[in-house]
Amino acid sequence: MISWNRGPRRLPYALCILALLTFVWLAVASSASAQTTATKTVVLPSFNVDLNFPSEGYPGEAITVSLTARAKENVRLGELTIHVYAYTGAGEQRIILVDAIAKDTRVRSGDVLYKSYNIVLPADVPRSPLMATILERARTYKTVYSSYAVWWPPPWWNYSWPWWPYWVVPYSYSYTSEQTTFTSIPLTYIKAETPEYTRLKSEYDSLAESYSTLQSENENLKGEYERLRSEYDELKNAHQAAVSENNLLKAELESTRGELSDTRNLMYIFALTTVVFAATTLLFAVLAPKPAKVSISSVEKPKNP
Repeated sequence: MISWNRGPRRLPYALCILALLTFVWLAVASSASAQTTATKTVVLPSFNVDLNFPSEGYPGEAITVSLTARAKENVRLGELTIHVYAYTGAGEQRIILVDAIAKDTRVRSGDVLYKSYNIVLPADVPRSPLMATILERARTYKTVYSSYAVWWPPPWWNYSWPWWPYWVVPYSYSYTSEQTTFTSIPLTYIKAETPEYTRLKSEYDSLAESYSTLQSENENLKGEYERLRSEYDELKNAHQAAVSENNLLKAELESTRGELSDTRNLMYIFALTTVVFAATTLLFAVLAPKPAKVSISSVEKPKNP
């Protein structure tokens, strides 16, 4: 029985790992295509600032960050500024965007300021969130209403009267206050390559190369198998033809053997018959009587006519 050599045993394992990595890559790609957005609110003394941005992004990808600021009171706004930055591998800030949402203006309570920015995520920062700082510098004007009580002494004729009332004197005053406040929040998470990802990517590339090599070897083995299978079929057909010819030769041999046996038997009979005939002839020759001698003189000569 002919046994065929199988391919290397590591081929199924390489195929399984490659299928798993392909599944993970498809899951990551599908999650990236179905990108979700997030909204965060920055609370400042005079404003509530809503930021809308993608929750995740990849290095070099363009994202849109929208900002809506709502005034909570009447203020003299010095500036309302947004700073967008990222941290490098050494921990330093990489400034990406600086913009004044509003500057040197009066804002009434309920006013809305809107801005939208197109930002390209940096390609040379580690995996970390994009950061945003909202800075507010405003001056407020306030009037304080208050009062104080004044006790007037009673008249001289009733100086000892203890229930003499106090008099309330109202008054008011105005003042201004200026303060600078800022708050930082994380924005889009930059999914940059990590050392673990680089290592897995290198292993994946190595496995992909091994898979390509094994696939090529498998194709070669398939071709060799087909060639050997073709030769096997040819040898099998030749064997079957040889078996058929052998059976014919066996039949002819048996027939020839039968004919030789008959010929031998006939030769035996012929030889026996010849021996018997020779022996009989010899016996008759020995046992037969001899003929009498006749003299010539006694034999009558024939007459002439």
